[in-house]
Amino acid sequence: MSVRVLLVEDEMIVAEDLRRTLRQLGYEVSSIVATGEAVRRQVEIDQPDLILMDIGLKGSMDGIEAAQELNSRHAVPIVYLTAYTDPETLKRAKLTNPFGYIIKPFEKRDLRTTIEMALHKHRMEKKVTHLNTVLRAIRNVNQLITTEKDTEKLIQGICQNLVDNRGYDNVWIAITNRVGRIVTTAEADIEHRHAGGVQQVVNAALPVCVERARSQQGVVVMSDIEVCASCDFVSAFRGKHVLCVRLESNQIIYGFMKAALPSGFIIDDDELALFQEVANDVAFNLHTIRVEEERMRVEHELRNSETRLRKIINRTADGIIIVDRHGIVRFANPAAQAMFGLTEQELVGTVFGAPVASEDTTEIKLVRPDTRPITAEMRTAEIQWEGKSAYLASLRDITDHKKIEQALQQSVEKSQRILQETVQALAIALEKRDPYTAGHSLRVAQLAEALAEELGLPEDQVRGAHIAAAIHDIGKIYVPAEILSKPRSLSDAEFNLIKSHPQIGFDILKDIEFPWPIAQTVLQHHERMDGSGYPQGLSDGQIPLLAKILGVADVVEAMCSHRPYRPAPGLKRALEEITDNRGVLYSSDVVDACSSLFGREGFRFSP
Repeated sequence: MSVRVLLVEDEMIVAEDLRRTLRQLGYEVSSIVATGEAVRRQVEIDQPDLILMDIGLKGSMDGIEAAQELNSRHAVPIVYLTAYTDPETLKRAKLTNPFGYIIKPFEKRDLRTTIEMALHKHRMEKKVTHLNTVLRAIRNVNQLITTEKDTEKLIQGICQNLVDNRGYDNVWIAITNRVGRIVTTAEADIEHRHAGGVQQVVNAALPVCVERARSQQGVVVMSDIEVCASCDFVSAFRGKHVLCVRLESNQIIYGFMKAALPSGFIIDDDELALFQEVANDVAFNLHTIRVEEERMRVEHELRNSETRLRKIINRTADGIIIVDRHGIVRFANPAAQAMFGLTEQELVGTVFGAPVASEDTTEIKLVRPDTRPITAEMRTAEIQWEGKSAYLASLRDITDHKKIEQALQQSVEKSQRILQETVQALAIALEKRDPYTAGHSLRVAQLAEALAEELGLPEDQVRGAHIAAAIHDIGKIYVPAEILSKPRSLSDAEFNLIKSHPQIGFDILKDIEFPWPIAQTVLQHHERMDGSGYPQGLSDGQIPLLAKILGVADVVEAMCSHRPYRPAPGLKRALEEITDNRGVLYSSDVVDACSSLFGREGFRFSP
């Protein structure tokens, strides 16, 4: 849309020449008037974007006087046309704050430059005025929010503030309860008319804009359209836009705010952002008020329940100590008095001596004046006591329990030591029958334990891997010694007898109650990922991790050791074997861990 210029010039030849020039520059001349009196009337009719006005006009009012009157009524930028350059005239013109001067005669480019600069300056001034209005409205709302804690006074004050400082025709705020029913409203409008918002709430007939705001994020913009025809808000302010937004904080809807805007009010992103920001501030304050009300309600209930609490904790078998935030004892029930060997009068007012701010369970030693110390298990919780923040410490005497626990731990450690020694003895007994494989099982146990650690298994599982590896060949006890130590290749029958050792080992171990699946691991340590192993021909998903670890450790150690029927292939060949068959015979994860151990970690078998 082209810029509309109202031309004020009393010389018609000059005026027509200016009209042509302005059209050539792309501007539209809305009218040409010759007097100051006429320009006042024509501005009302044309609503121009700019007035190009000669200072020296015929009649009783010159251009400067006309500009003074226009400035008091209209916000239209004025550019002076003048052939006068005397200081007095320019001084008078300057008092009207013109947006520019064109000195006759002038060049076409000077005219364009002056007009464009005037329009730009006018736009910038309007923007600054708009922003100042926005900032003033936000400042006033925030001041009200920080000082007013009464909900009804708060929302009424915000409605009035937005009408007075933002220029809205009407503002309406409705507050909802926890089930979404509107319970409180406030309303203000510029003409002190009642738009019917309160009556709508009474009749439970919510406007369409409120229903939309209830179901969608952001500001809802409604025009005077058919869907709003029955709304009191629209009918009271015919031809206006309506903004509506929900008041939401912490995903809780506290109500709704809507406003009717004057005709010609620009609804841009800044305006929507202002409306949303005000709504957010109001919602946050409503949230704060509701939280404070809830806090006061809970505090009241706590005070009322304190007497009941005293009765309960006086009857409990656990010792109960109430400690204030400075660590001073404020209450001790009879059980606590007995645990400390002191009366309540002797305990109250003293420093408790143990940290109570943590909610974790802790153990403390209670030194009593009359008898042996006791160990107490303490649990703490933050509470309100006599209207102030405090801590409740619950004490339970676990002295005897600790003794039993210590004895049990010693028993477990002894059992584990016996188990370890028994396994060690079995491994040594096995190797006595086969001197050529002396140390094999213990070296396999070293590697299996290291592999389990490399794979990140828990300490308990690492221990299980060691135990299973130490006795994995226990079934060879049933294999004749001459076959075990035979210096030549075995016959098929002899090899099948050797292959029976996993099953025999399982049969020996299956009735022993190990903490780990030792018997199953021994049974499956010769199973392979592709199902080619023995004795059951299991494949990948059927073989437990401990058996996969033991299988790799067994192969690597065996290839690193001499046998009666062959020299040791060595570590390099052993690693090539498991790497070449990674994912085929041996678990990929276990192979990778083994390669890392011997490479990056520098693992070596102990002698």
